[in-house]
Amino acid sequence: MTQRIDTITPQNQQLLWLNKDSIQRVVATATRAGNGALIVEQSVIPAGLPIEIGTKDAGMLRSDFAALQAHNAATLTAFELVLDSHSWTVIWDNTNGPAVTGEDVFDMVGGYDTLKNVTLKFLTAE
Repeated sequence: MTQRIDTITPQNQQLLWLNKDSIQRVVATATRAGNGALIVEQSVIPAGLPIEIGTKDAGMLRSDFAALQAHNAATLTAFELVLDSHSWTVIWDNTNGPAVTGEDVFDMVGGYDTLKNVTLKFLTAE
């Protein structure tokens, strides 16, 4: 199986789909009419679904992490995300904080060579 973010293929192929079972695919609003009746409007979300992938406790090399941070800073248009048997056209999700985060395995000045708890956030573009 292949894991690829646009042109970047992380050396350690251990990315997990973190929010696979919690993506909200329908948006709904509820209001009350003047007579108290409940009015519910629901629609399927066609694009802009959040996709989060990451390493959890597994490691990612700092060189791959730095390449992903650089890609996030330079790529503001859609690209392909491949996670094993799944493929999406996505954009980076910078709407609520950084789209690329991680923690050093060991604290070191300048950073350790491996990061854990790496999270990559995307929004589907199609």
